[in-house]
Amino acid sequence: SDVYSELGITPTRYLTLLTQSNYDVVDTAPSSWGVGAQFRDDRGDSFTLRYQYTTAPAGRDDPSLNQIDGNAELVLAEQLKLGYYGLYDEVE
Repeated sequence: SDVYSELGITPTRYLTLLTQSNYDVVDTAPSSWGVGAQFRDDRGDSFTLRYQYTTAPAGRDDPSLNQIDGNAELVLAEQLKLGYYGLYDEVE
């Protein structure tokens, strides 16, 4: 099974930077990695952008995968949010 690691840094209360990876101990290589950022404001509105790359499994003909996802959330009321969530996949 892969070993998962994640590192997040929050330099301000409005910005979070994140990196994560999965390391395949059998193949001694990363099986996936990703980077992302989230921006927030005092109201709770947020915008998130993330990129992830997943390699093809060793010994298989499966292609590697690039993913970009973005999220935008607007707070309309204390109990109500409006959000847009998008994901783009590119198979090599």
